[in-house]
Amino acid sequence: MKKYCFFHIPKTGGISFREYLSGYYHSTELYDSYYNFSKAITKIKKWDGFIAGHFIYNPNIVKDNDLISITILREPIQRTISQILHIIRSNTHWLKRKISPFPDNIDSCLSNELICSHISNTQTKYLGTWNLYHNSQDSRQMYTISSQHFPTIYDGAVKAINSISHILFTEDFNKHSGISNTLKTLNKMPDDQSVEKAMISSKSIDKITMLNKFDIAIYEYAFSQYSINHVLNLMEQIEHGY
Repeated sequence: MKKYCFFHIPKTGGISFREYLSGYYHSTELYDSYYNFSKAITKIKKWDGFIAGHFIYNPNIVKDNDLISITILREPIQRTISQILHIIRSNTHWLKRKISPFPDNIDSCLSNELICSHISNTQTKYLGTWNLYHNSQDSRQMYTISSQHFPTIYDGAVKAINSISHILFTEDFNKHSGISNTLKTLNKMPDDQSVEKAMISSKSIDKITMLNKFDIAIYEYAFSQYSINHVLNLMEQIEHGY
């Protein structure tokens, strides 16, 4: 059996994907959200199977441990709206300890500099931070990146797109009739209904777009490189154990 590593970018449908994996791998083989990739790697060295967590991508560790890498990307505007709604609802998010009172709507959140920094270009950060901190495996370093470093991060994200074994797209699953019902559940994320109903001004949409220009570019680049066949091929490998 091969060794898989799922790089779970927040608010992309990753929890549903991990639930799908649990149907084929014992639950002890699915690890929760480690922030330090190296700690998770010590687990997978002992067996063949899956690890999953909120890791920043690191091509060197993937190569050194002969891992098959997987990630899911989501349309950046929808992903960011979902992330903001998640933070607003959460009682334990670290931003709630930094900001008091915490804004109770998306428009107000986008007026806060710290929140804007946290939600900007998240997918690019997860895929490309390794290109700035070459020896780091700790995803918390993403939150200290200044805007001047984003071209370097973006370059790392492009390299990641070209080296990750399987890139899936949240929005793409339900559009193809050849995908199984199990696969279709990947697109049913808890925040979808909230995203659809969220009252967001056009000004806020424009700001979210501005804050995520690198994510938009990365998403469009990845979408141009991958097809639905990558999804189907990966699911076949997982379901048949090869």
